[in-house]
Amino acid sequence: MGVVTGLLLGAGLCLVLWAVTSPPPPRRVRSRWSADLADLLVQAGAPGVSAAGLIAAMVLGVTSLQQDQRSRECEHHPSGEDC
Repeated sequence: MGVVTGLLLGAGLCLVLWAVTSPPPPRRVRSRWSADLADLLVQAGAPGVSAAGLIAAMVLGVTSLQQDQRSRECEHHPSGEDC
């Protein structure tokens, strides 16, 4: 049992040392479409909205509209099955 504990402690120490001494990963460069969308948002007067936030809002809106349409179809379905 002491051997396993020693190996785990040594492996953990090596991982911590490796994390501290390794250089940080390179920063991601913004893609062209993301930069273009951010520029359009600033021009539209919404500088506080990020490209990812706009896309997330669009996906949420489309999803909620689809669910609403589906629930309306189920209300008028004669048997109520397949809804």
